[in-house]
Amino acid sequence: MSEDVRDALRLSLDTTTVDFVDASIGLAQKVCSSDIAELRDHLSAIVTRLEKIEADIATLSETRAVAYEDDKYALTKQKLVRLMIDMGYME
Repeated sequence: MSEDVRDALRLSLDTTTVDFVDASIGLAQKVCSSDIAELRDHLSAIVTRLEKIEADIATLSETRAVAYEDDKYALTKQKLVRLMIDMGYME
């Protein structure tokens, strides 16, 4: 409903009804504003936590890249050991 329609209908209503509706609308706006502020706080906390997680992942991936950089054949060695265990040469 637009404000023009609301103002036009306001003339046909009792003043107590108009006051009640205005008070109800004001209360609803305050509640919504409070909820929005609370959601903004939660969202900022989540964004901060996400940024920390992203930084931790970047740090971890850098350390893992350095650890496996020298060992080019790690997967091949792992397959060889598994094959030797399967064939009974190793335990």
